[in-house]
Amino acid sequence: MKAEVNARLYRCRNGMTVDTMTRMEGAGKGRLLNYGTSLADIRLIASQYAPCQPLADTLFESNVRDHRLAAVYIADPTAFDRDKAQRWMRNCRTVEIADCAAQALLSKVTGIVEAASPLIAEDVLTSHAALMSVARAASSHHVTPRKAAELLSLIEPVRERCDHTTLSAMTFMLTTLNKAGHTALTASFIDSLPPESHAELEWLKQ
Repeated sequence: MKAEVNARLYRCRNGMTVDTMTRMEGAGKGRLLNYGTSLADIRLIASQYAPCQPLADTLFESNVRDHRLAAVYIADPTAFDRDKAQRWMRNCRTVEIADCAAQALLSKVTGIVEAASPLIAEDVLTSHAALMSVARAASSHHVTPRKAAELLSLIEPVRERCDHTTLSAMTFMLTTLNKAGHTALTASFIDSLPPESHAELEWLKQ
């Protein structure tokens, strides 16, 4: 099945976009081979195999960007325990994969907050995957004031970071809390950040 998925992804390759995607990659853990297949095509192909955790596991170990993204959409959230979720968060390799994994897979894993919390203080990309997974999970549930405060406390280990990747995860988390009605809480949190981060996130208070 991996060979079949690979052939289908390869047929949809778009070499003209690879350079652009590479420049936009941002934080990463080593360069991946990139077919340039669009996310829409990857999701369409993956939907014809999902859920199939053994196939997803095989694809996620690949050194091909398109394979790893397909794995995210083929994987079965119910097959993940704490350890497996943490392994995938630590092995997302790029911001794009981390974002897609958080949205389509990890946010649906039972106990994702408990699994993700210890990883937020790790390297930038692992932290991003963890924060985005928690934020995505929160966006699909009612967020009480107590829960909002708990979610903001998860950012504490990285509040001093001012890199684009960390700030993008903070932005999504704060936007999620704003949509849930916790604007005063998010504004207070933004005011407490270091000057550079505060300047980047000030617009969320408006």
